[in-house]
Amino acid sequence: MTAEVRCSALGSVTHDALHDISLGGCMLTGIETTLPAGTPVDIRLLKGVEVAGVVRWNAPGKIGVEFRHPLSKAALMYFTLDDLPDCKSVALDHFGRKLPPLGRLQNPA
Repeated sequence: MTAEVRCSALGSVTHDALHDISLGGCMLTGIETTLPAGTPVDIRLLKGVEVAGVVRWNAPGKIGVEFRHPLSKAALMYFTLDDLPDCKSVALDHFGRKLPPLGRLQNPA
């Protein structure tokens, strides 16, 4: 999955590409400034959904961020629904966001 997010670090704000998101972190690409490991970052995933984290690794043009607190499952599902099979026609909530199929929400016993 790929989405554009706003990243704040070291007093500057950039718009970068979000990749490989999980409950515990993500990878950002399109980073023009080297952010050393340990640098605090704030990422705005969506309007009203911000997450604080810390850079754990960097490579040319990309960083790995560990979230300070786990991302909510609802926010994670928002970004990963398109990766699920058979999600071409899914229901939308009142805000126009995709709702996961009921079978995907249930935990097998």
